[in-house]
Amino acid sequence: MSRPVPGQPYTVTEVDRDKGLTGISERAYGDGTKWRRIFDANRSRLKSDDPNLIFPGEIIIIPVLAEINAIKKGLREDALSRRDPNTVFLEIEGETVPVDEINIQTFLDTGADTFSASVAWPLDDEKITRLFKAYSYRNFELFIGDNLVMTGVIYKITNSLQGGRRKRFTGFSLTKDMVDSTINPPYEEKDVTLKKRVENIAKAFGVAVQYDLPSDSQFKKVTAEPEQGAFDHVQELAKQRGGLVSSTPQGKVWVTQTTNGRPVGTLTEGVDFVGEFSIEFDGTQRFNGNTAKGQSPGRNAKVATAKDDVVKRARFKTFSVDDTTEGDIQKAAEWRRSKNAADATSSTLPVTSWYAPNGKLWEKNTLVTIESGTMECPNGFTFLIKSVSFTLAGTSKSAELGIVVPSSYTGKQVEEPWLEV
Repeated sequence: MSRPVPGQPYTVTEVDRDKGLTGISERAYGDGTKWRRIFDANRSRLKSDDPNLIFPGEIIIIPVLAEINAIKKGLREDALSRRDPNTVFLEIEGETVPVDEINIQTFLDTGADTFSASVAWPLDDEKITRLFKAYSYRNFELFIGDNLVMTGVIYKITNSLQGGRRKRFTGFSLTKDMVDSTINPPYEEKDVTLKKRVENIAKAFGVAVQYDLPSDSQFKKVTAEPEQGAFDHVQELAKQRGGLVSSTPQGKVWVTQTTNGRPVGTLTEGVDFVGEFSIEFDGTQRFNGNTAKGQSPGRNAKVATAKDDVVKRARFKTFSVDDTTEGDIQKAAEWRRSKNAADATSSTLPVTSWYAPNGKLWEKNTLVTIESGTMECPNGFTFLIKSVSFTLAGTSKSAELGIVVPSSYTGKQVEEPWLEV
């Protein structure tokens, strides 16, 4: 049975039914009298107003008590101050697991980050055996040096005898349940803002929301089919507002827009990035006319079209949106146009360090200037980093950046360096 951990979501089990929140409080804090802290933090999630009546399958958040947090914060800061910036640290429910083989992937627009790793597993190693039990759904925090990269759950475990006995495992950020699951009722809401709709959906999965869009206008009506994915639904709504849905290192659902900050530095082909790479220009993913159609029935439906002037062929795509006002429908059409252009021109770039030229760890949703003849921008062009992959294999370290032009997620006509005359 998994242990309730302060600061993490917890799924109520059959065993918890008898002792209610008092039993969960005892296991989480070592003190059953603090059950009211849990009750007050989860009133909107619990099916019953009786703290002694809880149901298996309910997902609750175990709040971090101020006194516990102060102790953990002091210990954490002391430990982080001594960490090697080029070493990966995996903490599973408060216990550190050394890894010598790992691949970490963070994404700007897929909803959940992930990593895959392995550790040596002598059969007499009780710690590894306990932490990596099948279907134990252990909570983890993943660091590179003192940088928190990911907070989530271990979902996949493989016992292997390849290259010696090892435990191979895969973890995802806390938003993974929302990515994999279908949407919960209500399937329709009226006069609801994007922020509120995302919060209503995320609540069912025990995850918090970080909303960083500058505005939060209402939808007159949003609808979803019962079989639609929860993340797919909120992603489509965010697109209609020119936003992206991602995850934060703390495991929150992150509704954001692309950065307009300063580049983290300049990378030059043959110096700062080496090895094999390519960029593909796929004209089949772009359309001359991108038409958004509102939900009003029949002839009353409002439509808006955004043209992609780069496409010299008669190629058209129509799609439905939840908006009913002309301005929001136009915004949705423009966003789809630029997103198609981004998908058609995305590229990956191998780099020589886990750290950017400014000394900070590579991060999604930051900017970097590229000087590259192969990418047809020899004089330099600033790209948006939409994904980062970190790899450790023994003593070998590498990283790979997924890049797109910054205007790809803004709804504006995409500025493309390879089209300059």
